[in-house]
Amino acid sequence: MVVVVGAEVVAAAPRYREIAAQAVLVARAGSDLAAAASAARDAIDAWLDPLHGYRGTGWPFGGAVSWDVLTRLLLTELAELTAVSRLAFRIDGRRLPPCVDAVLEPGELTWPGSHVIEVIAEEHAL
Repeated sequence: MVVVVGAEVVAAAPRYREIAAQAVLVARAGSDLAAAASAARDAIDAWLDPLHGYRGTGWPFGGAVSWDVLTRLLLTELAELTAVSRLAFRIDGRRLPPCVDAVLEPGELTWPGSHVIEVIAEEHAL
């Protein structure tokens, strides 16, 4: 048995930050746009899940919710998507500029918010 003298252990609940994505996605011609939007929301929710998201191991405390990682994830996991035209985060309701990471402080974890996803067919994309 090891006894550490003078050590103090403090346990505290994490602070959850609501992270929501606002995105315009481009899907292949003939794709079901509503199904693509729903699949994108599900993928974002799974990625932001504090216990099982991130890389499948749960979200780490602190750090950044990276827009470019989410962009790559969407394009990799959703075969019907051809591009992410626009992507921005809202953190606790406050909209961040496009292409900016949502930064978390130590002791904070993600919580998926209500995403605003628009999917357009690639023949209509500019």
